[in-house]
Amino acid sequence: MFTAVEWELILEIYKTESVNELDGTVGIWLRQIGPNTFNDFVNTKYKIYAIKNFKRVDISRSTNKLENQQKMGFSTFNLGDVISSKHESSNGKMIYEGSVFIFCEVEIARHNPIADLQNKYQKMLKEETFTDCVFKVGDEVIKAHRCVLVQNNEVFKKMFGETGMIEAKNCEVTISDTTPECFRALLEYFYTGKINKDDKNFLKYCGIVSLYGAPTLEDACKDYCCTNRSFLNSKEWEDVTIAYTELAFKFMKFVIDDLDKK
Repeated sequence: MFTAVEWELILEIYKTESVNELDGTVGIWLRQIGPNTFNDFVNTKYKIYAIKNFKRVDISRSTNKLENQQKMGFSTFNLGDVISSKHESSNGKMIYEGSVFIFCEVEIARHNPIADLQNKYQKMLKEETFTDCVFKVGDEVIKAHRCVLVQNNEVFKKMFGETGMIEAKNCEVTISDTTPECFRALLEYFYTGKINKDDKNFLKYCGIVSLYGAPTLEDACKDYCCTNRSFLNSKEWEDVTIAYTELAFKFMKFVIDDLDKK
């Protein structure tokens, strides 16, 4: 059986800023939903193309490189290159000038070695397999593996190092500046690189970035703001600007810079 996966083909029509009119340029990309979390890097095989006057016009296709599942194959093209001329189709129906026919073919692969490895690490964390350190967060006790933590974050590298905290040398650490939910989310990110991220969880991840300085998680938050710009008008974003003003400014600047590139 296949893991549940869905795809969305996204079209974005750009305007000429000076006159606020369409300039004929269109952005297109493929968004994958699943099989794991929101912001994974995947190796999905796909082809995006148009049919103009019974001829195929290639727009984008997958390569051998991993891509962020939120914006696979991003390309721009001019509408004039893909709009069909007026003619009668093979079934007798008239196709008028201005018709656009865009297709996307996706190939499903049964084996994903990256997902397999992520699932193994996630299982190792969940089942506490050979854990060698303990964190007391609020009323909860959370177990983990020092080798995974120090590999992913400088804060933990210093904590468990030779000159680190005395309690860390005994492999028992009390964490008082976050919640069990946030700390578990941090660990899951370290173990799998996966982020179960949406508007409601964004504040939680900002807290993690602020406390532990996880650069790749910060990049994931920036990408989320760029691909979900409506979020910047939400109550959740307002909460972020109040609690983490400096981070919010950084994310907003990233979104503006991204828009300027288009």
